[in-house]
Amino acid sequence: MSNGRTKYLWIGMILIHFSFLLYQGFEGRFFLVDSEDYIQAAKNIWEKQTLYAGDMEEGKLYAGNYSRRPPLYPFFLIPSQLFGESWLISIFLQNLISLLTFGLFLRIYQLLYPEKQLSIFLFVFLLFYPAQFIYANLVMSESLFQLLLTASIYFVIKGEKDKNEKDFILHALCLSAALLTKPVLYLLIPFHALYFLFRGFGERKRSFFITALIPFFVLFSYSWRNYAQTDYLHVSSVQNINLLQYPVTYVISQEMETAKADSLIDHFHIEARKKESFSEEQKYWSETSREVLATYPGTFLKLHLRGMLNFFLDPGRFDVYHFFGVEEAEGEGLMATFGKEGYGGIWSYLSRQPIGILLLLLGVLLLNGIKFLAFLSFPFQKNIPRLYRLYIWVPVLYIAGVTGVMGASRFAMPVFFLLVLMLLPLLEKLQSYYLKIRSQ
Repeated sequence: MSNGRTKYLWIGMILIHFSFLLYQGFEGRFFLVDSEDYIQAAKNIWEKQTLYAGDMEEGKLYAGNYSRRPPLYPFFLIPSQLFGESWLISIFLQNLISLLTFGLFLRIYQLLYPEKQLSIFLFVFLLFYPAQFIYANLVMSESLFQLLLTASIYFVIKGEKDKNEKDFILHALCLSAALLTKPVLYLLIPFHALYFLFRGFGERKRSFFITALIPFFVLFSYSWRNYAQTDYLHVSSVQNINLLQYPVTYVISQEMETAKADSLIDHFHIEARKKESFSEEQKYWSETSREVLATYPGTFLKLHLRGMLNFFLDPGRFDVYHFFGVEEAEGEGLMATFGKEGYGGIWSYLSRQPIGILLLLLGVLLLNGIKFLAFLSFPFQKNIPRLYRLYIWVPVLYIAGVTGVMGASRFAMPVFFLLVLMLLPLLEKLQSYYLKIRSQ
């Protein structure tokens, strides 16, 4: 890898991070809707020694707030609580975390392409991805989750290359920490455990058994803790409500007239509030949501696949608008328009947007499209060891899959560097096609 190219890329990444940090320091738009949950959880951990994502001084406590947000990011926010909620402390640390993740990206790149220089074309993809710099400057867990997920993949690939058992254990610890930052990984953990248990029996390596069991034990322990607090075995209380708010709502909106769909959703909420306990409420959400999705499986599958595609392509309109304080155009937002009208409604929405922002988003959309093509072709790159491809490709596919109809830039940001790692074989192929056509 060229040290000169790497140096200039480091300079570029540091300057862009610093520019976004400086801008945020003056503007102070630190929060999204979910930020309040993390802030309350951090406050309650510090003051009450309890993980609770809500105001504990307001009357009756809601059981779901005990499991609404996992503990690691609230712990990360505690230093800001100690200094009078000075969020610049956390934001500064998140920028360092983002740069550290970039450093891990460079190390994985060396493991994947040991004889390849850092392609100059990758500079464009790394520097022109607003979500990376925006979420480093928001009170949100995405940057920390990205670091831990990327670190887990770095250590498992390094462990395969160096045959170092400690690297596999570090991989398991990072994966466990990622789970305690965002619970989205909970369905992946059992398959991870089975995979390494199978290898442990086959290769008779104790480290593989430890690697399998650490994340599984963390998942079980955290779920049991939630059961002890709520009398309902689960990982996160947002799981079932998200089923209603996104897949179920989108499916019903597709299948029914607006008034009827809104009335049915309101009915679900009213019935849920009648339940006597959190456990009964959650079971109602789960059973009702699955019943609706089973009634319209074709519509659900269509919306799910469309959401997965949007996961890869969304240029991050919401992120850019919020961070730079751009006023929303009249009418519904892009995601609401997309959810109801599909890709056909996007053009009418975009035609109402500021031209400068529109050009930026179209540029990012183009780069995202190329990353998506790289994702599709990466499993077939036989010059890269199969296990390396597996370790990078499967987490991206998994997160896109569980995100489903909610697919958006925010959810893809944690796997951004993994997608960039897949680019080199595709870019080399495109370059060879270009040179061949030019020589004719």
